[in-house]
Amino acid sequence: MGENKEALKYFRRALAIHRQILGEDHEDTGTCYDNIGMVLYHQDDFEGAMLILHKGLAIRINALGEDHVDTAESYNNIGSTMYAMNDLEGALAMTERALTVEVKALGEGHPVTALSYNNIGRILYTMGDLDAALNIYMRSNKVCEKAYGHDHHYTKLTRDAVMNLEKQIKKTPKYNIIE
Repeated sequence: MGENKEALKYFRRALAIHRQILGEDHEDTGTCYDNIGMVLYHQDDFEGAMLILHKGLAIRINALGEDHVDTAESYNNIGSTMYAMNDLEGALAMTERALTVEVKALGEGHPVTALSYNNIGRILYTMGDLDAALNIYMRSNKVCEKAYGHDHHYTKLTRDAVMNLEKQIKKTPKYNIIE
């Protein structure tokens, strides 16, 4: 927690400098807000994080447009915060928006998209939609395999998510109907 307090102090100092030198509407000022929002997120101050993250998002949209990868990062951060607040519908909408931007800007097979696929899978899993979650986790794993290779840490994590969910689905009564 002490590291977060120290980080917050430095990020707030950076924000003050950016606002003074670059102005409130500069994309780097938006990044400062995003950084502060994520520190608040890690301090479990989700409401404070949401306020700051939305401010950063507005600046990024204004400075960079809705379809920029930095704007997608803001969508993803807001989605993660909404997930932590148990606003699953909102989290899904924000994370899907981030993925749409990332695919458009970076392509389907970029490693950044794998993170968004994984986040969407986690949300769908929490919502109880195991089939959709499995499909998305498989897409995340496919991207990781291609981008990082078979033995990379992220690839192993996504492969484990697929295997664990497949096992869970097999144990779920809905999927074990006797014919």
